[in-house]
Amino acid sequence: MSAEGMGMPLRFSCGDGPYRVEALLVHAGEDVVIVVGGGTRPHVGALGIFVPEEPESSGKPFVRKGHREDEVVRRILRAVESRVRGAAVVTAGIHIDAATPGEIRRLLAHVDCLAEDIARYLERNLRAADNRKGR
Repeated sequence: MSAEGMGMPLRFSCGDGPYRVEALLVHAGEDVVIVVGGGTRPHVGALGIFVPEEPESSGKPFVRKGHREDEVVRRILRAVESRVRGAAVVTAGIHIDAATPGEIRRLLAHVDCLAEDIARYLERNLRAADNRKGR
């Protein structure tokens, strides 16, 4: 896939059943948009952006009232910010009814798995693009 234009969405997933967490990644030129969802009702609970020109204003998620996905957004942004040439936008919404602390830890472990998989993909993609451009 070329990072020059809009690519087909790439799917990543970790976990199973109601604890499955998934991400779709879309290239928009050198930028990426990542949508993370999971649990029993995926949704948009928080969003964040990394902008390389303004790193001090990046990574502070906007969280919808009553939602707690800011940590999910932060973990994904931290994993990708050094692996994209442009901006990265992350949305996240993971829902489990009356989730226990153990269930939340399990979901966050799956988020970390996603973050690692996405980071590896982006790292390979960045190196390949650099090789094509002679960087």
